[in-house]
Formats: sequence, C-alpha cells, structure tokens
Amino acid sequence: ASRFDLDLPFEPAAQSGRLSATIAELEIQRVLQALDWQSLDWAEVSDEVEGQLTGKIDLTGLPAKIQGTASLSLERARILRQTARRAAAEVRCVDHVARLSSLTIRLPQTNFESEGFWNLTSGAYELKGQASQISLSALAEALDIRQLRIEGEGETRFVVSGRLAPEAAETAAPDPFSLTLIAKTTQLKINKRPVVD
Repeated sequence: ASRFDLDLPFEPAAQSGRLSATIAELEIQRVLQALDWQSLDWAEVSDEVEGQLTGKIDLTGLPAKIQGTASLSLERARILRQTARRAAAEVRCVDHVARLSSLTIRLPQTNFESEGFWNLTSGAYELKGQASQISLSALAEALDIRQLRIEGEGETRFVVSGRLAPEAAETAAPDPFSLTLIAKTTQLKINKRPVVD
C-alpha cells in the first residue's frame, strides 16, 4: 500500500518540513484527475495513459528550501494504446529548482527521452527531449485519424521553455512560451502513396 508522511510548518520561511512517500500501484488515472488543471483536458490524457504508479519521494527543507529526490515508474503501463516496456522518471530538487534528470518511455516502436527543470521561485521552466522510431500508423490510430491510411516512421526533437509562477498557476493564464520543434519522417506513405520526406 502507498504511504505518505508529511510534516509542513505554517511559517513560509521554515526549513524543517519534510515529505516521505512510498507509492505502490497507484492508478495513474486517479493522479491525473486529482491534478484538475483547468488548462489541460485530463479526461483525454487519461484515456491514452494507463498503469500503476510506483516509486519513492523524499523531500526535506519544506517549504523554504526544498531538497530531495523522487523516483517514479509506471508499471503495467499502456501509452497511446501500446504496451510500454519502460516508463520512468527521476526528479531532483535543489534550492527550489525541480530538475527532471530523466524521463524515459519505451514503446514497442517508439523511444522517448526528456529532461528539464522548473524553478519553483521564478517559475521559469524548460523541457527538452527527443522521440525516435515513431510509428506513424500507431500515432494516427491513437489520434483517431481514420480517413487517411498513414505509414512510415518519424523522429522529433523539441525544446519548450517559458515561465509559470506556481502561485499563479490556478488563477492566471501562463506567460507565453517558446517551442522549437524539428521533425523528420522516413518511408512516409499516405493511402499507400509515397510522400517525399
């Protein structure tokens, strides 16, 4: 069973708080629904992500100087209607910066790697990553594209950055963000007709 131990002082400048959590087979759909961010449609996201969340979270210095780590994995995972061979994330918090050391997703035909950070004080964030061996037919199926028969493979690299102040996350629109995306396809066919890459 999952266990959460939280000691959070009321004084904003305090550094004596701690969070220790052991997560065992927690349904990811419940986590997504509990987040309830107005800017995201979690119902659609949870339809494409299934599995049980497992891992450990150890944080100290709450709330003024957050330090610690989180290691999470998604067991018996299905993502975009495909069984995931691996889905795991490592996060480290140092001086109010939450750094995503690695996010790894291994699907039968697609590999995804990402890393990034979120400054919990300024709200600045950056996420960069790459996906390779993307099955375009599986992607089209997940996106419910039925009018076209799409075949081939793709790969992409991306960097997204911006600023979202934690205290304003639920009450204000996020600041504009920057997105750089590079995508490439190979052996692309639409309705059995080759398309120039």
